[in-house]
Amino acid sequence: MENAKLEHADKLRVELDDSHGVPVVRARGEIDLYNVATLEEKLQEALSKDNDALVVDLSKVAYLDSSGLSALISAYKNLDVRGGRLYVIAPPQSYAVRRVLEITRVHEFISVCDSIEAISSDPAKQSTSDQ
Repeated sequence: MENAKLEHADKLRVELDDSHGVPVVRARGEIDLYNVATLEEKLQEALSKDNDALVVDLSKVAYLDSSGLSALISAYKNLDVRGGRLYVIAPPQSYAVRRVLEITRVHEFISVCDSIEAISSDPAKQSTSDQ
């Protein structure tokens, strides 16, 4: 079991940076039960900055399971309580990830965008009607 965790941990890279004053968590690889803690740590680090918005870029993610979905929903709830917004970047080319967000109806309350450029420079004011 420990070997499986180590193997899966190598399949995910997560970085935190900033775009126009908004934290951006960028993930690359596969998000599953074995490595979701890596994503959760970066989400918590970003949420600790007390911004009104958070962007999670999943454009380079090939696989997202229910544990990754749970991490996104948790971040959404944390932001929603304080009047903030969560934006997830999942372009049409990220079909597997986008499909999970649609099947589970997460896209109905989390703003799913095609690119970071699709989010205005003030994400807290961005409308989700088109996304």
